[in-house]
Amino acid sequence: TVKKLASEPAVSPWEVEPAAPDRRILSGPHAETSVYTVRAKVIAYRQSNDSDYHVILADMDDRSSTIIAELAHPDCAVGSVKLDAIAQARRDFLENVGAPSLSEVHFFLAKPIPVELTGVRFFDRIHGQNGVAPNGVELHPVLSVRRLP
Repeated sequence: TVKKLASEPAVSPWEVEPAAPDRRILSGPHAETSVYTVRAKVIAYRQSNDSDYHVILADMDDRSSTIIAELAHPDCAVGSVKLDAIAQARRDFLENVGAPSLSEVHFFLAKPIPVELTGVRFFDRIHGQNGVAPNGVELHPVLSVRRLP
């Protein structure tokens, strides 16, 4: 569940790159290797400047427990063995949820949309994101989206 993912101990795959201390690189055994499927409610979304869809998911039973899911733009996934899944997930999101606007502000839904979403567990650094989990966990990239009744 969203609540369970949001309560896991944070595992940081980020390390400072010695040659460029302001830049971080992925490393270690937790660097984007675990795939999770959750049932959740889409409560808000937007398109960010990098063309990713930034989605706030709430736990099915506790709207206050949220995580971020990001649907990567396929151009950012060229060479990935999951490119087809990433592209299909974006198409499915558009069909089942709607097209996000390019915005710094999330569009909050009057009626949340229940979905089953599969994505790669990713611990992002917390930097003021709307909807961020206490441990920084995200599902990024999203590999599938299915609207639930």
